[in-house]
Amino acid sequence: MKKLTFLVSLLFLFSMMPLVCLAQLFWNTNGSSASWTASNWGTSGSGPFTNAWVSNSNTEFTANSSVTLATTSIGNIKVNNGVTATLTAAGTLGTNGNVRTIDVDGSGYLDFNNQAISAAGGTGFIKNGTGTWDIGSQPNAYTGGLTLNTGTIKVSGLKSLGSGALTINGGIIHSTGSHTFAVTSLTIGGDFTFSGTGADIWNMTNNIGSSTRTITNNITSGSRTFSGVTTGSSGAGLTITGSGSGPIILTGTNIYAGLTTVLGGTLQLNKSGGGTLPSTNNATVNGGILQFSSNQTLNDLTLNSGTIIVDNGVTLTINGNFSRNSGTTVTLT
Repeated sequence: MKKLTFLVSLLFLFSMMPLVCLAQLFWNTNGSSASWTASNWGTSGSGPFTNAWVSNSNTEFTANSSVTLATTSIGNIKVNNGVTATLTAAGTLGTNGNVRTIDVDGSGYLDFNNQAISAAGGTGFIKNGTGTWDIGSQPNAYTGGLTLNTGTIKVSGLKSLGSGALTINGGIIHSTGSHTFAVTSLTIGGDFTFSGTGADIWNMTNNIGSSTRTITNNITSGSRTFSGVTTGSSGAGLTITGSGSGPIILTGTNIYAGLTTVLGGTLQLNKSGGGTLPSTNNATVNGGILQFSSNQTLNDLTLNSGTIIVDNGVTLTINGNFSRNSGTTVTLT
């Protein structure tokens, strides 16, 4: 009984303790270059900037800055509108096993310059703000996941997006080079844009939820291939738009339930992986190109404008109605 009373008292004391908050530090506004761990921080945006670095602090950049990183753990990072924070890679950057927020406002720019990120369990990130976070390439694959809410993420390596779960709720993924990303699962919770170059492959299962998701393809060369299965519950649809010169390619046996719409760019069902839409799917082309490079059965197919291409040797079966109001149909022989 005494032990129980002691434990209850101890729990009560812990409940009365204030929550521990991460310290907030501001980087020096004088434009000089210094080490991340130097005494170049202030507790307010107006300085003075003579404080030592405190591990796991939240940080904010209010003026253009050049910083050489070091092996340490960070809190959340904020870069203000119009500010460029350029980091020189050094050591390994960690998050103390937590998911941290990278908030880059407006036209702000945060350049990680291929900085090594810890692969310790729980290390992950959330990208907020309409600005750009240039992750670059990564020697390690952080495991705690990445969520892109707004703004641009620039990547140039297969481990740049980590090896955990990726959630895309909006924003732009700008990729250079060709990569098969290490991400284990993909949740598409909103509309987003592809830009950049190269032939990227997304070989994980993609869940688009219960709504229509729009992917804008603005790549200037290459392609974006979803080789995993795209899933979705009732009402889940996929819309492809944009002016990208390369296609978005589906090579999985996809099972989302809703309408497939092409407004611009190219959506290709690729025979190399047997890419198909669900046989009960309705597809509409209102612009751009829908290309069948694998055998496909659909319910209804509507061509209002744009082009439908059926590759040589491919059989396209329409169980319901084929409506052609305008546009072009091409059968390659």
